[in-house]
Amino acid sequence: MSPEKLEAWLVGEAAPDIDALGLRRLQETLLDTLRKGIFVTDSAVIHIVKASARYASSAGAIEAETGIDHVRRFIGMLLPHTYGRQALQAQLYSLRAGYAGYTGDYASECKDLDSAIQVLDPLRITIDITRQENLVQYANKLYLLRDHGRAESLYMEALSYDWAKVRDKTAFDLLKDLYIQAGRGLIQCRRGRLDDLRITYFYPAVMDELGAELRNAIDEAESDAAWTAPSKPHEQIAATDAANQSLKGAAVDKAGDSASGGMLGSISALTCPTLEVDFGEVSGTLLEISNRFSLINKGETPIVISHFAPSCDCASAVVNGNRLPVGVSVGEQIDVDVTVDLGGLYGAASKYIKVISEPAKTPVAILKLTGAVIR
Repeated sequence: MSPEKLEAWLVGEAAPDIDALGLRRLQETLLDTLRKGIFVTDSAVIHIVKASARYASSAGAIEAETGIDHVRRFIGMLLPHTYGRQALQAQLYSLRAGYAGYTGDYASECKDLDSAIQVLDPLRITIDITRQENLVQYANKLYLLRDHGRAESLYMEALSYDWAKVRDKTAFDLLKDLYIQAGRGLIQCRRGRLDDLRITYFYPAVMDELGAELRNAIDEAESDAAWTAPSKPHEQIAATDAANQSLKGAAVDKAGDSASGGMLGSISALTCPTLEVDFGEVSGTLLEISNRFSLINKGETPIVISHFAPSCDCASAVVNGNRLPVGVSVGEQIDVDVTVDLGGLYGAASKYIKVISEPAKTPVAILKLTGAVIR
């Protein structure tokens, strides 16, 4: 008889009108089948156990044992042959606990309920880890596809998991890492949205990993709110004209002008064909990624670039290979090489460099590299 036919027979025999002899033969066949390593589905095993209990409650006794006690003993014989099948074992322990409570054996009931929980814990954690991994991976893909709204929702769903209460250390560390990845993704999705960033909170236990990134994102958003770069060249030039017009009539230190070779520190217009580069998915085996941004001063006055302000320690920049400060004449082009160290990064990432002018100490350009690091 094939396993399929055997299982069909087992289920078919567990009819409401089964007698004691038929039930005993059914139980022995099930046990013998499991001993031989022949697979029987969870539903079929539970079906036969419940048929046994149904008969026991109606017949009252089987072979000098009370019916329910016999069912409890039968479950005890099944358990060793269901090793590795946590869902089935949990159901068997739960059923046996219920039958123990029915007979007033509350100590055994509590013991079986605890066993059911212990069996389910690893299974639940395994499922939870798989789900968290899928949530974060799915969100990372959506972020790369620029579907930031859906990505943000998935990151928040992953962050809602209460990993801090997990007792197993290996699972704890893995779930914590997934939480940090989701946190970084959420920060990237909310970049530029100052109000949302200000109400973004994480577990205190991960603030060493996420606190600085969140603070940098808030600082960036506050800076953007105070200064918004014009997006088009003619708008940049118009902004420069307006800014320079406001400087008319102000006293200028001619000695200082002479010392700087005529380079006046003003709000000049640095334009760039692309201020943000998406490097897509990058393998975490790479040490770093970099991009060269070409900036042209299309304003009406020279500018002095005093320094760069990176979003974090992993981002750096050099201009024309020279040390700062660097002067940029009207119409002159400079090349700014931005590099991001990938060590420690995972998932969605967005890093930037602010180009700061003198003497205003305000950004004249913000150069961004975005994408995702895959490990």
